[in-house]
Amino acid sequence: MKKYEKDIVRSIEMSNSIGVQEFSAYIDSFGSDILETIYGYINERLDRYVGEDDIDNLDIAFEYLERVLLNTEYDRKLSNYRIRKLNQKIYRIGVERKKKFANVDEALARLEELEKKVLRLEIFTSDDINEYKLLKYIVSENTDTIYLSKVFAKMPELVNTRDKKGVTLYQRVLEKNIESINRLDEEKTLYYMNILATISSQRKFHLKDKDKKSILQEIYNALDTINVSKGDRRQRKQKIKWMTNLKSLVLSNDELDKDIENIASRYQIDVELPEKLEMYYPKEEVIVDGLPVTQDYTISIDKKSTIMDQALSCRKLENGNYLLGVHIANPLAYFEYDSPVIQEAISRGSNIYLPIRYEINGKPHSKSIPMFDYRISADLASLKQNEPRYTRSHYFEISREEGVVREFHPRTITKVDLNTSFDEVDYILKSGTKDDKLNETINNLRDVTDILTPIYYNADIKSDGNQEEQSDTFARKIVDLTEVLVGHHVATMFAEKNYPCLYRTLTEDETTKKQIGVMIEDLKKTYQTSQVDSLLGTIKSLSPRGIYDLEGSHDGLHLDHYAKCCTPLREASGLIVEHGFEVCFDREPTDDELYELEQEIKRQKDVLNQKETRKGLFIDGVKRSLVKRK
Repeated sequence: MKKYEKDIVRSIEMSNSIGVQEFSAYIDSFGSDILETIYGYINERLDRYVGEDDIDNLDIAFEYLERVLLNTEYDRKLSNYRIRKLNQKIYRIGVERKKKFANVDEALARLEELEKKVLRLEIFTSDDINEYKLLKYIVSENTDTIYLSKVFAKMPELVNTRDKKGVTLYQRVLEKNIESINRLDEEKTLYYMNILATISSQRKFHLKDKDKKSILQEIYNALDTINVSKGDRRQRKQKIKWMTNLKSLVLSNDELDKDIENIASRYQIDVELPEKLEMYYPKEEVIVDGLPVTQDYTISIDKKSTIMDQALSCRKLENGNYLLGVHIANPLAYFEYDSPVIQEAISRGSNIYLPIRYEINGKPHSKSIPMFDYRISADLASLKQNEPRYTRSHYFEISREEGVVREFHPRTITKVDLNTSFDEVDYILKSGTKDDKLNETINNLRDVTDILTPIYYNADIKSDGNQEEQSDTFARKIVDLTEVLVGHHVATMFAEKNYPCLYRTLTEDETTKKQIGVMIEDLKKTYQTSQVDSLLGTIKSLSPRGIYDLEGSHDGLHLDHYAKCCTPLREASGLIVEHGFEVCFDREPTDDELYELEQEIKRQKDVLNQKETRKGLFIDGVKRSLVKRK
């Protein structure tokens, strides 16, 4: 057995999936030969299966098959034949060996799960992929939206398929959604809504006008039927609510999309990324030799987001101090600063999150206009668990008595040990966990947060004009404080060296600020929340907002120097600050380089400030459009 075959088999046996990078290297070197190894292993395990030995680790084997089928050329007919044979073998095992199973229900359940995985793979290997197979695959509820997105990415035209009767895939799923609503089946209702949202979010998706009219008519007919029906009032109310949500989902991908495009053009907002950028996307990540790899246990604290651009590590040193690491995704390690991909991202300014909410796999998402293709921001450069990624690591040695006593900011490679959430971190802080490394890291982060809080006690993150709701949980405080720490120290480094930097500045008139605060409090005391909500946004908009500049303090954070640099996959300011790092600190800068950097920042800070203004007007326009539709 060859070394790569041994590595793959060992990985499957240990239920420890090889990282994408390492596996991609195997695919590049051995191509479809890897399929031989994986098919052979799966068949061998199935031949031995009598219901007692564990076959759960075959999940890894099927994951490997999926990766190969997605990323290499292979004999499609041969693979389709092998997968059909696997399906037949699994069926025969359930029939012929049933009497040998010690726990029949458990063994059959495992075999059923394997059959679902085989069905997933058949989508890729079949020569005659058609509407029926895809529809059966989706309606059978054996899939999830992440996997379905992969299918559409590989075969984008499938989103517009029709069955033999000429009915679109979208309409068939909608029919199943209406059925689940009428049965008051919440789980299936949410499932089908997520599938509809996934289909309609694909770039190639479109519906003819007659199909749109037919779909909306089905919904209106269903609503009419519910409204006149007798029976439990509460159930009828729930059905109407779900059906109304379904109507909003369809409309949001029809008339509302047209409104968004019209409003966007008014404020010079580009909704779609240029397709020509795809030619510059790297096919795979290449780890550069020589970059240090972070060794400390590292976590991200926002796994509900599809984009993870920062992670944290924190360990206690022998001298009693803490070494805090804030690891920031580094897109400039994948693309040159002057590349079309980076320049397009900067021209967009930031991701724009529209006030349109939907759920995927039970997680809330906002309809958004990205500055990076999600293949970059949510995959290639995102700090995903167990995947090595290029980063800029900001290390701070922190003393209880003196605060930050030492810092260094190298380019690194970070492999996040765990993607976690704010709720999970708060739970562990309260109740602990059996994972010693995770428990130690989170408790160290709490200690560091206690040390930093008095230093930045005046810092108000929301004072920068960020109107998004901020949680008061300790986990949120950890993230907010580390962002302020990094932004403050990075900006101070540039200022002390007199190097050009893109600062985030804000000048406040304290008298006006206090008056606005009093107005808001008076309104809250006098009126009901529902009555005053519409006025609060207008009043808050009177507060000064942060801007980008080459000099200036940030009065809202009470800092002489501050740079917004911790979210480079979502905000272009992080890209410009990282470019400054490359020029000024990764090497000794020349006068010519410093001059060019200063001119670049002057040009880009005007672009970003204009973009922020247009972005605010654009979002307000979309909100007004949504209100009209209600």
